[in-house]
Amino acid sequence: MRWAVFVLGVLGILSVMGVWRLVDAKAPRTVTLSEVDVATVKTALGYTTLLNFDGRPSSVVLGDQDAFKVEYVGNGLAIKPLHGGAKTNLFVFTDYDRFNFRLVAGATADADYLLRIRRSSPVGDQAQSRPEPVASAPSALTRMTVNRRASCGGVTLRVRTVAWPASQSTLLVYFRAQTDHRLVKKHEQRFQPGDFEIWQDGRSLPIESLHLDRLVFTASNPIVEGTLVLRQSELSKSRKLKLAFVPDFLKPKTADCPKVLFSGQGGS
Repeated sequence: MRWAVFVLGVLGILSVMGVWRLVDAKAPRTVTLSEVDVATVKTALGYTTLLNFDGRPSSVVLGDQDAFKVEYVGNGLAIKPLHGGAKTNLFVFTDYDRFNFRLVAGATADADYLLRIRRSSPVGDQAQSRPEPVASAPSALTRMTVNRRASCGGVTLRVRTVAWPASQSTLLVYFRAQTDHRLVKKHEQRFQPGDFEIWQDGRSLPIESLHLDRLVFTASNPIVEGTLVLRQSELSKSRKLKLAFVPDFLKPKTADCPKVLFSGQGGS
């Protein structure tokens, strides 16, 4: 009888521990928003929160750019706080919608890991027509063709164009990375957003935001396109910029990974 009580007690403890593990591992949740709703996104220092949308975000407006880092990844945004207790607001624009968020950095146990963001169904007269697409930031930009490239280890990195708004507050760099399809015939090649770096005068520049359409090269699609945004205040306009791609799968082959030297706004 004592053994039966002991076994049941152990099972009870394990059961409770299992429940707590499920509580700690916060499940993905879906957030449905109207145009006037503001959703709170809970983040934690040292962790990334992913917002996933039905459509690809075209641009974002972040209230405090020193408090959070936002990166584009396909149809999602990866959000990471830069210091504890950070708070700000975030507006996300897709082709047809705008979503409003309040970002808060707090305890790890409270952090959201994955949020699926959906638009609430319109009612009444709002359901009769689809709103016009929201004008994305690139339409108001001045563009300069660069078309510079570099290759190594079967990977080619090309800087296609650079662009800037009338305020000249930021610089957008449009680039493409392509791998030889024979290198990924059997195994896909994965990489991380942090594998892209940009330098000037031997100094690594902070990237304000990074948009990548995918994080893998495959035999059927060996091309990745992206856009990175820099603050003009961080740049010396008379100096060249250098975009580098340093994925793990290239490091064992060569230290001379693709690095493209090019001019930004005001360069020659």
